[in-house]
Amino acid sequence: MCSRERRMPSSRVRPGNSYVVATIVLIVAIMLLTIVRISHYPLFIDPYYHLSIMRLFDAAGGITSWDTLQFAPWGRPLLYPPLLPVLLSIPFALGISPLSIAQGSSACVYPLTLIVVAYVTYSFYGARSALIATLFTASLWMFMYKSSYLMPSSLAYVFILLAYLCIHRGRWIAAALLLSGAFYTHLSLPHICVVPLLAWAAIDSTARRSIVRSLALAYVLFLPWGFTSLPTWTSFILFRSSGMEHSTSSLHCSRSWD
Repeated sequence: MCSRERRMPSSRVRPGNSYVVATIVLIVAIMLLTIVRISHYPLFIDPYYHLSIMRLFDAAGGITSWDTLQFAPWGRPLLYPPLLPVLLSIPFALGISPLSIAQGSSACVYPLTLIVVAYVTYSFYGARSALIATLFTASLWMFMYKSSYLMPSSLAYVFILLAYLCIHRGRWIAAALLLSGAFYTHLSLPHICVVPLLAWAAIDSTARRSIVRSLALAYVLFLPWGFTSLPTWTSFILFRSSGMEHSTSSLHCSRSWD
């Protein structure tokens, strides 16, 4: 009898597990609500622009740095890094319609961000903090709205959060790959987020080596697009200063994709 009583506490659900279950239930509920409302996506016209760049890559037979689709007939330098259109081209190559791609990609970014926020917070601070962070993030309507159509910046944040976690665990190569993925997703945001990493390296000697290594490798991996985008930026500045942009005919991003 005594041994049975001693075994009983081990069969109870630990408080940490209940926080994990609550976090999972919250995210699953949001995912189900998103699926129910999938017809309302995309919430803004930005995904159609990224789809048009996907079609531009498809027509060009690969990645190009000159946008002749949105700014015909002369074209304009393409400023966005290419990773998101390349990712969108995968379901397009599988025969999924562009409208379905726009709806699905726009709808999945917000739940994906919540999953990463919960996982990273859990890894750093535990189950209770993960639930609180997820509840707080999920309660921000503007965050949901913005993340659903500002897909490159949202995807870059996902990469950066996971890179922080990899650095914390000493996996600097994985962190470098994630950081380079962020660099190939958004033009400026990931480079701004390098500043907190440098501050972390300055105050934490144990993580300094991993941070320096991951940043160095990430920028080396970014060099191919960096060398491509540098003349593109130069052309864009000259293009804007010449006033030619106002003489081009911009196709509307919300054109029919049927």
